Amino acid sequence: MRVRARGSSEEEYGEIVDVEAVDARLARLDALGARLGAVYATTDDDEDDGRIGRESVSVERIQGGALIERGGDVDTVQLIACKFQMKRTMAFGEELRLVGSHAKLGSWDMNKSLTLTWGEGDVWTSDDVELPVDGVFIYKYAVVPAGQPAVVKEWQSGNNQVLTLSSNDHPRLWIYDAWSGDPNKASIYREDGLSENKEERLINRVKNADDRVKMVEQEVKYLQEDLQTANAKVNALREEARLAANVRIALKEQLKAEQQRSNVLSSQIDAWKMKFMQLSDGQEKTGNKTVQYDASDESKTR
Repeated sequence: MRVRARGSSEEEYGEIVDVEAVDARLARLDALGARLGAVYATTDDDEDDGRIGRESVSVERIQGGALIERGGDVDTVQLIACKFQMKRTMAFGEELRLVGSHAKLGSWDMNKSLTLTWGEGDVWTSDDVELPVDGVFIYKYAVVPAGQPAVVKEWQSGNNQVLTLSSNDHPRLWIYDAWSGDPNKASIYREDGLSENKEERLINRVKNADDRVKMVEQEVKYLQEDLQTANAKVNALREEARLAANVRIALKEQLKAEQQRSNVLSSQIDAWKMKFMQLSDGQEKTGNKTVQYDASDESKTR
C-alpha cells in the first residue's frame, strides 16, 4: 500500500512510503483487542478542559467484537508522557514538525502538528505528549518554513514511524528517532534508564500479541468443545422427552382401549344381572302358585 501524510500534496511529500508490513502487524493487534476485551481510549480534540496535557477521554470496552460498555468524559485512562527527539541540521528559517495518527499528534493535519524546539547539538525536542497506554501510534517528521506548517519542504525518509506503548512505560518515555527513518537507529528510553530498539520493541509487541491470540484461541477451542458436549446433552434430553411423550400417548391410547373394554364388560354384567333377576322373579311366582293349589286340595279332602 502507498500512502502519504494527510494535509500535504505529492509535491510537498516527496517520498511515497510503503507501510504494508506495519499495517499487517497493526491489524493483528486490532484483532487481538477485539477478542480480549480491550479498552480503547480516544480524545476529542475540539474539547479543552483547561488542563495542560489532558483532554476529555471517551472509553469504550469491547468484548467478542461487541460494544459492552461506554463511558464519556472520564480521565481515568493511564497516560504516558512521551517526549520526541530528532537530530537534524536545519537551514535558517526552517523548523521541524511532527504529525501522526492520534489527535495529540495532529491527526495527520499539518496545521495541528507538533513543533519541536531546537537544542544544543542540533537536537530538536517536542514538549511532553500524553498518549494513552496500550496504544499504537503512527507518525512522521517534516521540515517546514517557520510559522508555515502546511508548507512541507521535506519529509523524513523511510516508512512512517510506529510507537507502541504499554503500562511498563509509565510515567515517561523518551523517543529518539533518526531522520533516515531506520528503526534500528532509533531508541526508546524509560525513566528508569532502560532502553529499547524501536524495531525490536514492535516485534516483541506483535510476538506477545500472537502468543495471547494463541492462548485465547485455545481457550475458545475448549469452550467450543464444552458447547458441543452441552448441545449433545440437550439433544439427548430432547430425544428422551420426545420418546417419553410418545410413551405417554401410547399409554393414553391403551388406557382408552381398556376403558372401552371395561365399559363393554360392565354392560355385559348389567345384562346378565338383569337376566338373572328376571329368572329369579319368575321362579318365585311359580312357587307361590303351587303352594296355593296344594292348600285348596287339602281343604277339599277334609
